[in-house]
Amino acid sequence: MTLISISKTGILWILILAIGLTSAPIGSTVSSQTKFAISQPSESSICVRIIFREIPDEIGNLVSLEELVIYSNNLTGEIPSSVGKLKRLKIIRAGRNYLSGPLPVEISECESLSVLGLAENWLEGPFPVQLQKLKSLTSLILWNNQFSGEIPPEIGNFTSLELLALNGNKFTGAIPKEMENWLS
Repeated sequence: MTLISISKTGILWILILAIGLTSAPIGSTVSSQTKFAISQPSESSICVRIIFREIPDEIGNLVSLEELVIYSNNLTGEIPSSVGKLKRLKIIRAGRNYLSGPLPVEISECESLSVLGLAENWLEGPFPVQLQKLKSLTSLILWNNQFSGEIPPEIGNFTSLELLALNGNKFTGAIPKEMENWLS
């Protein structure tokens, strides 16, 4: 059983902004494998300490999650596809870890997502075109990963983007002409 409790000396802190975390009330059990305790310092935020090295698939059970901040925690493994169940999620900050594999397609189901910060990991595969479905996405921070191939012309469909950070990957080819519209 993996215990999760509040501690200032925790191995991993997740700051979650959630209102009405109905699927995971204070002190509840997400699954038979993961037990946690939640401290609620205000009506709009909760803090959770998780003791494990991968993002658990049960993260998808926290359907009221609005902000997931798990950067610099030495996390390994792939981002679970269950993250796509988090329709209210607005911010993911999971940089400076050792997350690997492709970005799950299901992340494009997080319809409220405005910030996706995954810099300095080991994520790989082609540019995640599926993210164009995220109409609220304003910041896409993927620098220093292992993404490869050409940046596709569909990048022009990311009309809400204000910040795009792709440096330090293995992209090839020219910058798509569809990005020229962003300069005017």
